[in-house]
Amino acid sequence: MPKAGDVIENPITTDRIIFRKTWRDTNGELLQFDNYHKPGGIGPNPHFHPLQEETFEVVEGTFGITRNGQEQFLNSGEKAIISKRPRKSNAEPSPAQMAQRERFSLANAYARAALADPDLGALYQERAANQGKSAFALARTDYFNGKDFLSKK
Repeated sequence: MPKAGDVIENPITTDRIIFRKTWRDTNGELLQFDNYHKPGGIGPNPHFHPLQEETFEVVEGTFGITRNGQEQFLNSGEKAIISKRPRKSNAEPSPAQMAQRERFSLANAYARAALADPDLGALYQERAANQGKSAFALARTDYFNGKDFLSKK
């Protein structure tokens, strides 16, 4: 069981983990560590956590994660929260849940289409580079904020 201050270096995945807070330090509430990856390093195999969520915050550089089979790249200053694996439910989604699913589906479709458009995609890439964010995330946020630039073309 690691303790605060312990370091693990993995020559295969090229990552280095420094433990900041452990289960023992927080009565089982938190495991906090810094994880340094060399460019081109190999991440962990796909997995899930049935009891806890996982948060990634990129301090410097770019970090790729795969969530629900979709690859996502986080830039410096961005954060991703991976929720614990939900319990299976046979209940039908509520109308509010269905509306939210539809809203996200439309936002993702808009972001894909906006980035595929040569002019608009270039603008999003430029904004992303200037803000240190993902072009996809910026396009999706614009859609959520009522800024659908494709319909204005």
